[in-house]
Amino acid sequence: MVLSVIFLRERLSRVKVEVLFLALVGTALMTGLVGRASALGIFLGIVAALLYAIYILVGSHVVHQAGSIASSAIVMISAATSYSGMVIIHGPALPQSMSGWAAVVAIALVSTVLAFVTFFAGLKLIGPITASTLSTLEPVVTVGLAAVVLGETMDLLQLCGGVLILLAAITLIRSETRQQRPNDPHSEGEYRKGSGPY
Repeated sequence: MVLSVIFLRERLSRVKVEVLFLALVGTALMTGLVGRASALGIFLGIVAALLYAIYILVGSHVVHQAGSIASSAIVMISAATSYSGMVIIHGPALPQSMSGWAAVVAIALVSTVLAFVTFFAGLKLIGPITASTLSTLEPVVTVGLAAVVLGETMDLLQLCGGVLILLAAITLIRSETRQQRPNDPHSEGEYRKGSGPY
């Protein structure tokens, strides 16, 4: 959010600040940062957040030049290059069963290709601040799927955190819906300058 305001001159409203606060508190509760996190874990989380902020900032600029599909291709090629170096050093670790290969294909097509394309398309339409705030729904989905698929349990703090994140997302979406108008040159919808979402 701070980087978007400084470098992209994106408008920062009171609602966005309040929503971000709710989302951050909810994320802290969902991921266990309250009361039981190690110092190293907190440090690595802060570093990851900073890198993710830079990633979104650069991505919001690139996606307007190249489109969501081309931007996704750039990210995936870069990641493949990095992981290729790791494979050369440590050697490959291939799945040993058909279910393992099916999981790899699902991760590649759904969790990577589809996820990246839709993220960049959304980033182009709504801007980095809104996109990054809505991204805090990720731990809610992750914990929810872990409970359903893996049978893991959620404690009271995680439930409260999930409620806060959902409340933040709903508030942000309602605020954006009220503020944006088809011909409003100041709305974040103007991130759609240029070609279509793809």
